Amino acid sequence: ENIPIMFFVKEASELRWVRWNKAGAETIGFSREELIGKTDYDVFPKEEADFFTANDRKALTTGKLVDTPEEPVHTRHKGVRILHTLKVPILDAEGKPQYLVGISEDITERKRAEEEANRIRAFLDSVVENIPIMVFVKEAETLKWVLWNRAGEETVGYAREELIGKTDHDFFPKE
Repeated sequence: ENIPIMFFVKEASELRWVRWNKAGAETIGFSREELIGKTDYDVFPKEEADFFTANDRKALTTGKLVDTPEEPVHTRHKGVRILHTLKVPILDAEGKPQYLVGISEDITERKRAEEEANRIRAFLDSVVENIPIMVFVKEAETLKWVLWNRAGEETVGYAREELIGKTDHDFFPKE
């Protein structure tokens, strides 16, 4: 109940929810009372419900953990969120699925931060690549080149593929 990520349990035969923790109900935007006894089709758009149900069935059929690194989910109050979900069947003494346990972490903000970092990195890479002066970066411990821009290639006469991973001593006289 007190873990800060979504936790839910479905009965295996009809995939109706029998348990939701507080974090899960808050993430989805429905109270536990609204969710218990319902299926994905009662709460989510058909395409999402189809996807969730297919993963439920996969876990129940294979008897193994199903890991979905990213899945969009429409919520009541937070719009579309991106979840990382793990689903695993709970088997009876004869090995038949009785329940399905799901754990979902809302990774929306992390994904947004990664996308922003990638956008900024692409912008900076473009600036470094197109600046008309030689720019290079060396790894501090080994002094091997890890970045070399186009102006640097033109200045020294070597392609970056020849330089990256090497040091000054690989190309220039000792003195």
